[in-house]
Order: sequence, then structure tokens, then C-alpha cells
Amino acid sequence: MSCLDIDHWFHFLTKKNVQEFTLHQLQYLELQHCLFHPPQGFKGFEKLINLRLKYVTFVPSIITNLISKSPLLERLRLCWCTNFDTLEIDAANLKFFKFYGKSKSISFNNTPMLEKVIVCFTGFLMDTSLFCSNLTNFFHYTPSLLELHLWDSTLEYLIMGGVGDSLNNIKSLKFFTMSLRNVKEVTCVVYLITSCPKLQHLTIEFDSSGINVEGAVQFLQPQSFLYGALKLQRVQVNMFMGLEMEMEFIKFILASTPVLEEIFFWNFVYLGVRSGKQMIDEIEEFRRAHHLILPLKDAVKTSILSKDWRYKWVTRAKLDFCSEFFTSFNDNQEAKKIIYQVLRLHQGPVLKFTLQHPNLICYHDIYNWMLFLSKKNVQELTLQIFTGNKYHLPSYLFTFQKLRHLDLDVCFFHPPPDFKGFAELISINLQHVIFDPTIFRNLITKCPLLESLMLTRYTTFDVLEIDAPNLKCFNFLG
Repeated sequence: MSCLDIDHWFHFLTKKNVQEFTLHQLQYLELQHCLFHPPQGFKGFEKLINLRLKYVTFVPSIITNLISKSPLLERLRLCWCTNFDTLEIDAANLKFFKFYGKSKSISFNNTPMLEKVIVCFTGFLMDTSLFCSNLTNFFHYTPSLLELHLWDSTLEYLIMGGVGDSLNNIKSLKFFTMSLRNVKEVTCVVYLITSCPKLQHLTIEFDSSGINVEGAVQFLQPQSFLYGALKLQRVQVNMFMGLEMEMEFIKFILASTPVLEEIFFWNFVYLGVRSGKQMIDEIEEFRRAHHLILPLKDAVKTSILSKDWRYKWVTRAKLDFCSEFFTSFNDNQEAKKIIYQVLRLHQGPVLKFTLQHPNLICYHDIYNWMLFLSKKNVQELTLQIFTGNKYHLPSYLFTFQKLRHLDLDVCFFHPPPDFKGFAELISINLQHVIFDPTIFRNLITKCPLLESLMLTRYTTFDVLEIDAPNLKCFNFLG
């Protein structure tokens, strides 16, 4: 049964004054801008796996009943629907939950499989009477929770009453628009970070509006007692401008995470607050910051200016020259000069290399860069040229024997006659790539570990034959 068939049937039924309609095998349901009022004898959807409701009006008890009567439900999204006093979720198989809207509280009563939660309470700052003073029930029963995303409007309510052992397994936390002028929010973020003993990845988006951040600064400054307490490996900071409050937070993170491998900044130096060099020079003075590679958007460019930072990139295992990297330069020549400098000075393996550019640079440059990488045991390679003439992949690419992930766009794929395949390749993504069908079939058979294959607008085949015993995911558009 195709989605197109179902669309035709519903279009037909809209003209027939249907009063009763039953779907026994429904697995995916998405509703928008409607009223949801099932009949009294409604017994739920026994096969429902994925439920998405957006701008849907219903009686809160009905949605609670629907969730509890959908025993196979794994994914639930509620966005800007009816306001709740209390949203109680009883879904033993639920793995993903996303909520945008208003509610006094959310209680996960029976969600032993829940792995990812995204919550954004909207509008309550205008009317605090909409919310309870305690959201402890939020983490009432989430023993499998691995990833949590929270917006500013949710943060300060989660700290009240504590969270017990509910965050013991969380490995990824994301905080969006964290207000630096709100001491409660800053306190809550620190509290949640330190309540996740297995936390490895942290993403924070700062909201630096407002000038009164003295209280938050005073709170963070004495947090040095947490030195070495966190196990974070990677931190990403968005909307970073190098303000005093942001710097204090970075200082706290650096002092608390002895195993931290990388901090990634999306900085906004163009706003004129501080230059990239000024920020880097100050961060470099923080405790153990000098052990890290700090890949700000313009970090490589800054390395030319800062003598102390000139060799910070020489041992970095991941080199990402994405579209944002190129847009930070006045022309391609300047950007290419930086890439050559990084590669020329680099020492050790390059496990991941990404090159994304809106137009083809010079083929000879790509040729030279692949020659360099052929000696670096590359495991992940992305070459995406979004527009322009297709180019021939350099033969050196086919010597990457450690390659595990390959992503190519707008090129000719012609391996040399003696090509023996990629013995360790797990995934391949080809978009707008031209190749001989026989060569492609041969490539697949010579990648014995291949699990994921994506083909988008590529060479036309008469017959596409795939011999890949480990293949788990196949995506075809062409």
C-alpha cells in the first residue's frame, strides 16, 4: 500500500460525508491544524509507532488515553497543541519525545525505554501561574535517557527538588538560548551538567542580551571546587561573542573537565564585540586550555596572527573545511592558502577530512590535498562541491585503505584498474556522481563491511545489482 493510494482515498472520502472511519493497522499518524476527538469507545491504535501532532486541539485526558492505548508507540511529538495542566506519559516502548508548548508539568510515569527528550515550554514567562513550582516528576522514570535538549524557558524549573538518579546515563546535553542574565538558569545548567556522571557531549547556545550579568558571574567564579569532576569529551558553544559571562562559563568548563578533547565555538566576531585573536589569547590563559584545540570559525586564520597558536592545528585528527570556513574569507585564494598551511604543518593521522565548497576550486588543489591525505590513514572523507563542472576524483583517493565513511558530490568516479576496494568501508553517499555501472557493482562487492548506501541523481542504470551481505540501509533517488 502506497502513501499516494491513501492520499487518493482520503481525497475521495472528503466528499462523502463520512461519519465513521477505522484504521486497524495504522503505524504512523501526523495531524496538523485540526480538532482531535475520538469516539467514546475508542480503543487506541494497537500498531501505532510514530505520532506527530502540531497545532491540534484536544481534551488533555484524551491524548493521555491515546498514548496509554498505543502500546507500540516509540516516537511522540506534540508541538503547539492544547495547553496542559499536567501531561502524564505512560508509554513503555517510547524512545523519543518532543514537546513545544505550555504545560504546568510533564511526568514520565512509565517510560523505561526513553532515550531522547526535547522540551521547550513557550510563553510561560508572561504568566507564571501556568506552571507548578516543581517539575521533579519530569524525570520520574527515565532510566534509559541518553540525550536531553532544553530551552531557556524550561531550565530554571527543572532544578527545583532535584532530579535524583534519573540522569545517570545521559551522554549528551543541549541547552538553547541560555540567558546569561538569569542566575537561576545558569545555576540550573551547572546543576544538570554536574548531575550527569556519564556526560560526554555538551552543546550550549548563549543568549547574551542584557547587561546585568554580575550575579551569574559571581556564581560561576567559585565553582573551581568542581575541578576534575566532569567527564566531558566535546563541548560546542553557539552564539559566542567572548563576553565576560561567556568567558567565565568557558573557564568553569575547562577547569572541571580533565579529559576534554575539543571545544567548538560558533563565534560572532563580525558583531564587533571582540576579535577572534583577542578571544583565543584570553582563553589560552585559562587553566588547561592550552591542552586543547579550539576550532573557532576563524581559528586557523587567527593562527597566522598569533604566534602561540600557529602550531595548535598540527596534531588535530579532524580537519573540517566546510562552507562556513570558506565564507569567512574574502576570496578562495586566501582560504586555499590556509588549507595548504594546515596540511603542510600537520603531524600524525587525519581521521576525518571534510571539504565543502559552493563551486569547484582548482582540480590541482584537490589532487594535491588527496596526495597529502593518502599518507594519513583517513577514515572519514567528505568532498562536496555543490555546483559547477564535475571533476575526476584523484587516483590517490583509491589508496585510502582505512576509509570507513565516504561522501562525494558532483564528480566522476573512475578508480584505477588495480583498485581492490575499500576493505573497511561502512557507508557511502554519492550525489550527482558519474560512474560506469560495472565499476559501481564491482565497488560494492569489494566493500565487504558496507552497511549504508545512498545514491542520489547519479548515472542511469538499466539494472542496479547490489551484492552487499552486511547492508542495512539503502537510500535511492534517481
